[in-house]
Amino acid sequence: MDVPPPLPLDQARLRRIRSSGIPLMVAAARASAGESAWMERIQGLSEPARTLLEGPLGIDTWVDADLIAECLRHFAARTTMGSVPAALGAETARMRSPEAFRTPESLLLALPAMWAHAVEGGRLDVRLTGPGSAEVDVWADWDVPFFFQHHLVNWLTHGLRLTGAQDPEVACADAEPPRHAYRATWR
Repeated sequence: MDVPPPLPLDQARLRRIRSSGIPLMVAAARASAGESAWMERIQGLSEPARTLLEGPLGIDTWVDADLIAECLRHFAARTTMGSVPAALGAETARMRSPEAFRTPESLLLALPAMWAHAVEGGRLDVRLTGPGSAEVDVWADWDVPFFFQHHLVNWLTHGLRLTGAQDPEVACADAEPPRHAYRATWR
């Protein structure tokens, strides 16, 4: 499969993100921290960010990407987020698109459309490179290193596991923003 051309920086800029996983992630963080610790953690955020985290969101509400970036950077600097938010995100995607999770290949080939549905801006490309291996390129200009270095790696790993893949491993192979390259293997 040919490598798609680079995405120009103006097209790589993330503008809006659907709220699909935010309510579950907030609920997990809030329950894990306890109410008083949660309220203390969100105090350093701007008023719009606190409103986002405190208010009910529809499953497909568009949220400004910079607002989500503020929240993610804030929490990544104050707590170990681990793989739970990514696992919840993958589980949410499986509920929305169960057919994509039939096999590792079907999930990987569905990722560009899933990205396009969930994110305004950027692009996700997938190349199946052999039995049990693939390369994923995310073209995104968004100043949230945690998202690219941890969240996407954990989401892809958990997503592959949900397809029945054995021993899935995903690594960030290269990060030269706006391109973030990943290698995935599984049995």
